Order: sequence, then structure tokens, then C-alpha cells
Amino acid sequence: MARKEKIDPVVERILSSKRRASHRQNYRQSQPKLIRWSIFLGSFFLFLIYLALPISRTQGVEVKGNYAYTSEEIQHKAGVQRGNIFYSHFPLWVEYRLKSDPWIESAKVSLQTNQTVTITVREKKKLLTIDKIKIRMFYWGMGKVKKLKKKMNLF
Repeated sequence: MARKEKIDPVVERILSSKRRASHRQNYRQSQPKLIRWSIFLGSFFLFLIYLALPISRTQGVEVKGNYAYTSEEIQHKAGVQRGNIFYSHFPLWVEYRLKSDPWIESAKVSLQTNQTVTITVREKKKLLTIDKIKIRMFYWGMGKVKKLKKKMNLF
């Protein structure tokens, strides 16, 4: 509903200047949001470009300290393959996967600067395996005995 009475020109100027000031303030407040969003989207696109480049891939996998398992078997157990995204191989996760194998005593994983993953394992040495009636016992080289629940591939 429009007013029918006339507003004094001085009051009109004051009201219009207040309107312009509030528009300027709203514009200034929206600028930081715009800058933040542009920085976020720019960094996101740079990350996507990095993932598409061959420099983001694992160039090689080096396995040390293995004598019973082959390098390919250890790579498969660790979940590390050549060509995977390099920084997806978190050393703690890879070590946990390797240590879950009963034949591996310790594992150390490191990411090298030349896009290479180095895995150093220490395997348990077996002395003797005894098969009894559906019970399989395994004697470790350290004097420990382990009862195997299922048939395992012994080397």
C-alpha cells in the first residue's frame, strides 16, 4: 500500500542513504563467502587434477626381508599395487593388514619420495608342524606353540 502523503525531500535523502548503506554492508558481507567458496572450489579442482596425473600413482613397490612369501604375495596381503593412488597407502593401515597374518612377526611400511612404497617384513621361523587327528599344531622358532583352527598353507 503506497502512502498518499508527501515525504519531505530531506527525509527522503536520509532514508535513501540508509538504504544504500545497508546494501553496501550486505555486499561486503557476501564477499568473504564468495572468496571462501572460490578458494575451496579452486583447491578441490587442483586436487582432482593431481589425482588424474601419473605423479599421484605408486611407481613401484619394494619388499625386503621376506624369505617364505614372495614379493607378490606380500603386496597382495598389504593391498599395495603399482598404479594405485600413492597417498592411499597409509603406513599404519598397511602394517596392520600385514601383522594380521600369523606368519608375519613384524612389518614396517614407508613412503619414499620417488613414489615408491617400501615394505620391510620379518617373518616367523617355523621349526616343526605336527598333524594329529584334526588338530594341527605349529611350533614357532621362539618356542611358542600355536594351534591352527583351519588348514593353512605352510611353506
